[in-house]
Amino acid sequence: MKSSGSLIQFFKTEWNFEPTQKPTHVLFEPQLLFAGKVHSFNLICYQKSHTLCPTAAQLHAIVQNSPDTLFVFSHDDPNFIDLYTQSTFDLKPVVVHDLDWQSSRDFKTIANVDSFIEFSFELDRKFGRKRLERKFVSSFKHFTEKLSKAWIHLNNDTTETRNALALHTLIRLFFVAFLQSRGTLDNREHFIYEEALKCELRKASIYREFIQPLFFETLNCTVARRTKRAKALGNIPFLNGGLFTPTEIEKQSPQLDVSNTLILDIIRSLFEQYTLSVSPDNDKLGSALDPMMLGHVFESLMAHQKRAMTGSYYTPMPLARQIAKETLSHWLEHEFNLPQALANEMCCQNKFDNIDPKKAIQINERLSEITILDPAVGSGAFLQCSFALLHQLRKGLILRSGKTCHPGMLAKSILANNLYGVDIVPTAGQLCELRLWLELIQYFSKDEPLPPLPNLDLNIQCGNTLTDSSQYAQILGISPNSDENRASFSKLKQQYKTSTGQTKKKLANQIQSQMMDSGKKLFQTLIEACDRECLFLEQPQKTLFEMPNPLFSQRHRLNLLKTQRMKFQASLDNNLFPGFSFDIQFGDIIANGGFDIVIGNPPWYSLHTMPDESQKILRTLYKTAVPKPGTKSQAADISALFVEKAIQCTRQNGFVSMLIPNKLFHAPSYENFRNHISTHASIVQTKDWSNEKLNAFAAATYPASLLLQKTNTPNGSLNLSIDEPELKTLDEIQAHIGDNYTVKRGICTGANDIFLAPYDVGTRHDELRFQCSDSKIPVDPEIVHPILRGADISAFHAESQECMIFTHHWQIPSRPLTKLPQKTESWLSHHSSRLAARKGIGKRPIHALFGCSDSLRSMKVVWKDISHDLEACFIKDPWILPLNTVYYIPVSSEDEGFLLAAWLNSSMARHFCRSYAEYARNNYRRYFAWVIEKLPWFVHSRCEDNHPHIQKIIDLSRQCHQTPHAGIPAIQTQIDAHLEHCLNAYLRHNPRTKPSNSLPFDQCVG
Repeated sequence: MKSSGSLIQFFKTEWNFEPTQKPTHVLFEPQLLFAGKVHSFNLICYQKSHTLCPTAAQLHAIVQNSPDTLFVFSHDDPNFIDLYTQSTFDLKPVVVHDLDWQSSRDFKTIANVDSFIEFSFELDRKFGRKRLERKFVSSFKHFTEKLSKAWIHLNNDTTETRNALALHTLIRLFFVAFLQSRGTLDNREHFIYEEALKCELRKASIYREFIQPLFFETLNCTVARRTKRAKALGNIPFLNGGLFTPTEIEKQSPQLDVSNTLILDIIRSLFEQYTLSVSPDNDKLGSALDPMMLGHVFESLMAHQKRAMTGSYYTPMPLARQIAKETLSHWLEHEFNLPQALANEMCCQNKFDNIDPKKAIQINERLSEITILDPAVGSGAFLQCSFALLHQLRKGLILRSGKTCHPGMLAKSILANNLYGVDIVPTAGQLCELRLWLELIQYFSKDEPLPPLPNLDLNIQCGNTLTDSSQYAQILGISPNSDENRASFSKLKQQYKTSTGQTKKKLANQIQSQMMDSGKKLFQTLIEACDRECLFLEQPQKTLFEMPNPLFSQRHRLNLLKTQRMKFQASLDNNLFPGFSFDIQFGDIIANGGFDIVIGNPPWYSLHTMPDESQKILRTLYKTAVPKPGTKSQAADISALFVEKAIQCTRQNGFVSMLIPNKLFHAPSYENFRNHISTHASIVQTKDWSNEKLNAFAAATYPASLLLQKTNTPNGSLNLSIDEPELKTLDEIQAHIGDNYTVKRGICTGANDIFLAPYDVGTRHDELRFQCSDSKIPVDPEIVHPILRGADISAFHAESQECMIFTHHWQIPSRPLTKLPQKTESWLSHHSSRLAARKGIGKRPIHALFGCSDSLRSMKVVWKDISHDLEACFIKDPWILPLNTVYYIPVSSEDEGFLLAAWLNSSMARHFCRSYAEYARNNYRRYFAWVIEKLPWFVHSRCEDNHPHIQKIIDLSRQCHQTPHAGIPAIQTQIDAHLEHCLNAYLRHNPRTKPSNSLPFDQCVG
């Protein structure tokens, strides 16, 4: 075997391979080349052979039963190998074919990870199915853009209509390709390509002579109503479902067409080069693409900027699956008073032996009525997981009760009756419906005909969840519209979901008519309520001393209601029904108390990124959008509003399960959110997923799951629990850094390249020059200061690398200079337009800086805002200025500065702050002001026993500031010991739940 020697050498040198004499995993002894250990996992290598190589089933079995093992199959060509393993994360096979291992740089470095979990994830991400999915998604996006530009004879020709038509066409073809993969289209494996080639050979338009007839005359028509050319396509099922109904754009463009060359290119590149599998469970070796990749398609079709603005990010399926299981398990436990272990058995282990058959009938009947909503559905990850879980549960319960069921008809019932979603992006709704239909067809065997798909357009709605009409009813105190025809309306909708043909059209018209009537009634009620509220708000509000109190929020509320009233009135006058309303689209569910479960991953982004008017509307409509009075930050995240809306839409004792940024659990800006949740729901479960590398999103925000139950008797406070005893002890201390010190952030210039330059200690001040084009311009040395960036700071050390033109009064740093020195004025004049255009400059002098506090003139303790662990340093020289990547605390004496720096660098303080700090990329943390302000401060207590320890800490800290980095750990250990003594003394003399009786600093040192 030519490659075995070089492979062994490769694994020895690159992966620290340790051979073993007797491998524990053997497929076929004659083929075994070598086996051993690499870090945390097993490695087994075989010779690939046509006669002795294991079958796909054998490979699948051994991968599933051999955790933490990588199987390598070497080709006859010594440069190539195949790899097989199991993802520890989602228990799926990870497969890599034909890897040129000698030239792959990624492969050489991939084993240098901490665990097999990370290894299997990186292997899959770089070489396996994830790479295959990325390639497909990239091609899908490419051809969507190409098709959008290629339409001819398109009426109402706009970029928007072109994009919508291209996407809709490819989504349909995508669905047809999945049907083709299961033999549903005339039992032909390459049906699409063969029919397209027939048109090309006879010089006919593929789009007009094959694709349109397939969509509109075949898949959308019963066999009896099909045209002659539709019947010529062969044995094709009637699907219904709305996917193959002509859109308005297509109806208005009867001559619509596109070139044969492009259509053939799309078919070859998207559907002939890939293996598609409706069910990932049927893909034994993980080499086929399945419906789960639609989430990646959705993310790729939205421009990066738009994704960032709308917070739309794909939810990893294993994470969505686990959250869905935990949510439904808790729902079952509460709804039927089941033991937790039994509910977990059914949801997580698919076991039903321990459930009483009579109880199984009762639970199944209730599950047939359950309503699950995703208020920001995206491409449908959570609904897909809920769908699969409901099917598993109901099938198991039916069988346990002694009955039989058809898996396909059960799936169709769940899809039509139990799942609901809303999304503001039309693309999302289309992909979600497609994803659910694909889930449905896997439950029908290839030998049986597919039934018509259910109509999902009433379940999956396009609309703005946060600003629907019912939200205005909520803030105006109006009960949901009590329509006397609601029962008949609900019956109409139920009939529509499974209707076809002319019956479907008739029901759709009746439903639209009733929605219009309900909308008019709701709007009329809203108009009357707006008039009453505006009349009240226009009256001068009195304070306790009978003085007018024109509240800012009151004016906003008044203006908002007046504007909205005009929109409602215009809708009535023009017989229009604008937008989306929970009270109408889902009126029967809301009237019955709300949804049983609201689940999902809402958008994550700050309200500050929205237009001012949108911010005002949301801050008026949602309590969680209003920051707590007195908080420094006015931040609000859109995800918090979705949680508040979810609670409104949930029935009493129902559950809300959301994936949200973990900062909502701790940051002071979100205290109103936490208070609102704690008074409207019981906290069932919280989990921080930020440390789970495999769950990381594309977003630079880190997720936590929140499970709530809407109850009349809420309990608990919303915070991620701290289980470590040491941290709990510190967390209970009510004396904080923020009670004794003011934390500041450094200076922001808004134009660093203008105000900053490299700092050379040896340069004389009168020779300071700043770079401008090809020349250096001198500046006035009296206003130039050395500066610190975060990168310049480490524990007990800081070294300035640059200097800054400080254009403010040194005696009053918050005040910009009225007149600049001549040389500096000359330098800045080169950039006057850029300086004037900086955000926030307003009417201030164009040379003004931001964040200049008068405390800049003080000695200070500084730390970098982003780092793995908190790293602080005392800066004695006030002439050194911190930039905005640095936070600082001004101090009044050297001893105070050394003591504070020692505490911030201590093991206790680092551990505490790291547990609260927000996550940043690559396992870094954000040490914002509020994190340090929350840090306990126990050295100022009236405890004379602490005085000598405090003095010793100061002396050791002074020593650390003068010691090279290598010598600091030993001194740090001594500091930690003295701080431990101070903490114990504090706990003996002070109750943890009250602020300590603090002394001035100079009285704390003996």
